[in-house]
Amino acid sequence: MEVADDDRTGKGTPMSDDQADRIAKIERELAELKAQVKPPVEKPREPWPKYDPTEGFRLPASAVKAMCDVVPDFRGIAQEQKHGRSEPGFLKPTEAGPVVRGTGWQNPVPLGVPPGIKYVDQLIDVQDAVDKRELEKRLRGP
Repeated sequence: MEVADDDRTGKGTPMSDDQADRIAKIERELAELKAQVKPPVEKPREPWPKYDPTEGFRLPASAVKAMCDVVPDFRGIAQEQKHGRSEPGFLKPTEAGPVVRGTGWQNPVPLGVPPGIKYVDQLIDVQDAVDKRELEKRLRGP
């Protein structure tokens, strides 16, 4: 008779021969089934195709002709994109002075009354007067 460990108590509990035979049979079946299972074959992944919304884009000849009629000389547009736009002649060029390098720190904001606080004070004074009048009416009674 074999002894099985009880995980909760750590003490061995007797196991019958029938139970031991059943466990041995199940373990043999498990080993046979594991031997039959083939490990998965990892397939190399193919890269995703790049998404191009204009792929296969076609225009009718009439649309291409209309666009070419609007821009007869494409070279000017290409040069503008390459070199940047030139300044119009009627604008005077600005003379740049020497570049003044700072320390990178900003000047501190001076402490003082925030702008617009006088309007808030006026609103509060008016509301105080209204509240005072209402209180006087209530205290006088009907």
